[in-house]
Amino acid sequence: MKKIIVLLAVVVGMWAFASPEVEDFRVRLVKNMLDFVGKLPQEKVYLHTDRDHYQVGDKVWLRAYLANAITHQES
Repeated sequence: MKKIIVLLAVVVGMWAFASPEVEDFRVRLVKNMLDFVGKLPQEKVYLHTDRDHYQVGDKVWLRAYLANAITHQES
């Protein structure tokens, strides 16, 4: 009996994800995400220093990078 219920659940699940409404939803979701990223691009800032710890009076050498959050290429 459990095998029949599991099989029925799998068939219904496959049917639900194969329906055109779900595919339409996926297409709209991807389109909306691409529009969002195009309008409001996100960036990340990376900061590299020459040491982990500093004493009072030490010079701090650093390099900063501004990168695209999706492709991780420098802006």
